[in-house]
This record gives sequence, C-alpha cells and structure tokens, in this order.
Amino acid sequence: MLGNFIRPVVSFLINNDTIYNYAEKTRVNNALYKAKASSKIFYYKDQDVPQSFKEKMYPFYYNNAFEDTQYGSFLSRIPDSLCYKGKIYVLIGADCGSAGEDFVAMLSQNKNVTFLGKQTVGAFGQPLLVRLPSGIEILINTTKSYDFQGRDISSGFSPDYEYDFSEIYKINDPQAMLSKIIEVIKGFEK
Repeated sequence: MLGNFIRPVVSFLINNDTIYNYAEKTRVNNALYKAKASSKIFYYKDQDVPQSFKEKMYPFYYNNAFEDTQYGSFLSRIPDSLCYKGKIYVLIGADCGSAGEDFVAMLSQNKNVTFLGKQTVGAFGQPLLVRLPSGIEILINTTKSYDFQGRDISSGFSPDYEYDFSEIYKINDPQAMLSKIIEVIKGFEK
C-alpha cells in the first residue's frame, strides 16, 4: 500500500501526534435514482418536485453524487525529538503526480511547508484504465481530492508561489543547481 511508504516519511516532516489523510470523494452511480430523477425532470414542473427529492435524486442524474472515500488519520510513531521542526520547501510541477501528489497533499497539513513551482498533474486517487482497440490507454481520474483548507485539488495541487524552475533543472552541477534553488527560495522569503 502506498501509505506504507509515505507515512514514515511524512511522520518525520509533520510535527504532530496525529497525522491526517487528505479528503477524497468518488462519484457514485445509482441507476434507479438517476431514472427517478429523470422522470421528474422531464415530466413534472420544477415547482411540483419536493426539494428533498431534488437533493436526494438529482445529483445522480447530473453525475454529481459523491461519497467520502478517504478520511481518517494515523498516529505518528516518531518521537517528537526526531521530528523536523524547521521550514521545509518543496519544489513541485507538472512532473509531480500520483504518489508524489499524495505526498505533497499530506505535507500540506504542516504549516512550516512552502510549495514552490508549478501546479502538479492532477493524478490523485485510483485511475480507471480504459484500453482502446487501437492500443491507446486512457487513465480517468476517479476521485475528487481536497487539501486541508477544503480546496479541490483533483486537477492538481497549486504551489504557494509559482516559479518556473526549468532553466535551473538544466544546470549539470548539483551544487550549482542547489545554490540557485536556495537563491530563489531566499527571494520568496523577502
């Protein structure tokens, strides 16, 4: 399970006894509710349909019915003395997806973390794989994911500060690259 790899690392970087999972919801299909809603939509006047019926059934017709799939928390097993308490800067971008995005979303609960770069790709949740006869594979996002402020991050996690690191990533010398990244971070701190 992915959590088995992310949890230990996140536990060192989030100085809390309890660490929370980011929220996810998945679309729910119910053919009966969808059919009942369609009969009211097409054969009744809107004012003649009870609001309680609309709230219960209409989301299925409009494909807006979702249920929670990932909430909860886990206890950190890391002693407080080993947790990092300083500022953390995380570089993100369009190449960050899937497990990387899960990691970023989990880290976002730490108030000492600052995200720099570009929006991530938006590959949260378990993708639905569809193979076409041509051999093309399509991956469809199956969840709506939310950060710890309740913002929808399903299409990608946005950085606190946008910055294009592409030129810096071309630097061959790791020490020079790190120096340039530190220089950019110091610029944001001002």
